[in-house]
Amino acid sequence: MEPLTDWDVYRQASLDMLRGLNPMHTPLNYLPPWMSLLTAPVAILPRWVGYGVIALIMLMVSIIAVKRLGGDIWAILLLCTTPFLLHNILWGSLEWVPLTGMLLPPAVGLVAISAKPQSGGGTVLYYLVQVIRKKLSFKVLIPFGVVGVLGLLVYGYPFSMGNPPADVVRSASYAVFPWGVPFGLALIAWAVKREDVWLAYAASPLLAPYFTSHTLIGPFLVLVTRSKRWAVVAWIVAWVYAFATIGRV
Repeated sequence: MEPLTDWDVYRQASLDMLRGLNPMHTPLNYLPPWMSLLTAPVAILPRWVGYGVIALIMLMVSIIAVKRLGGDIWAILLLCTTPFLLHNILWGSLEWVPLTGMLLPPAVGLVAISAKPQSGGGTVLYYLVQVIRKKLSFKVLIPFGVVGVLGLLVYGYPFSMGNPPADVVRSASYAVFPWGVPFGLALIAWAVKREDVWLAYAASPLLAPYFTSHTLIGPFLVLVTRSKRWAVVAWIVAWVYAFATIGRV
């Protein structure tokens, strides 16, 4: 039987790692090994218990992020009822990992953020630019480098990476690549000028050749804490699109 949710894939990858296998050889898993290590404690739980834990973590991290950005109860309600968050919960997605990385100091957060480039690629570029500009210490890159080197030593280059099948990518992706890249880079440049890392985070999907509706939780979170008027518009559009495309991943 094929996996029913994203969590089924990630759970199996973690279990494979615990058996001494390369988690990136798990069918449909293309996340780096440290993600499988992170989710291993939840993966050993019964399937539906682990699914519930992942869903609860997603909800809690999202609410904490809204509060961190100064959002009120209405911002929380908008976020919690948007298709993006509900889709994350229903599919057992791990979007909470890069989102948690945004809440942590750069040196630690960068490891989590880089695990999903379609969600945090803009933040990675932002931090690199800030290091070059000497706004951040080079030391913030050390944990990320250590994790990368360990991955190379244990699993080879580049972690013997597997990729999702092309038909899965085409059917699931909402990406506007490469047309979105100039807009994404412009948004990151603006973020650097304003020293606004969350703006860079919101730009990430514009740079990615692949992302699903799960990924849009980041941009919507930033929007809902800065402009409720436009957030309501985005909320309505998202639900109209969701109902119009029922059945799409």
